[in-house]
Amino acid sequence: MGRFPVWIFLLHLSLSHRSVAAQAEACRTMVQADIVFLLDESWTVGQTSFPKAKDFISAIMSAFQDNVIGIDGVRFGVTVFGDIPRMQVALTDYSSLQDVLRAVRDLPYEGGSRRTGQALKFLVDSVFSPAISRDFAPKIAILITNGRSEDPVDPAARAVADNGITLFAVGVREADEQS
Repeated sequence: MGRFPVWIFLLHLSLSHRSVAAQAEACRTMVQADIVFLLDESWTVGQTSFPKAKDFISAIMSAFQDNVIGIDGVRFGVTVFGDIPRMQVALTDYSSLQDVLRAVRDLPYEGGSRRTGQALKFLVDSVFSPAISRDFAPKIAILITNGRSEDPVDPAARAVADNGITLFAVGVREADEQS
């Protein structure tokens, strides 16, 4: 992805032996945004670390507790991916923070391979489709994964950038040592 104009900020998140203890400072400046989490549920993430990643997502979402949630404010979505991407929480599903946090808590873990390229294509084609996304709201995606994709990523990453989606990547280190 070196030359493509995708802004990917790699954050290092260690979930191996620590609980996710985020001190969520309230975001008070965001008026409208569409924020989607792409959550890797591959076998190497494992059943132990998957709940920790969900806790991380919930902590980020909780920082928006003072914002309007829904069509007039911040909307959240969650897509999990392994063998195939699945939109578990669409941007249009919830209009309260408590409801979306409950949906994140209840996300099932299914395992599978890590097809990040396919997940990024799904992000462009389905998650941020014209029928769902808002023209005036920033489109933000946060990819949470623990390794390299098992499928090509460059064409999908180019499509993400071409569609005005800001992509952040969070690396999960040593997610499941027994994989």
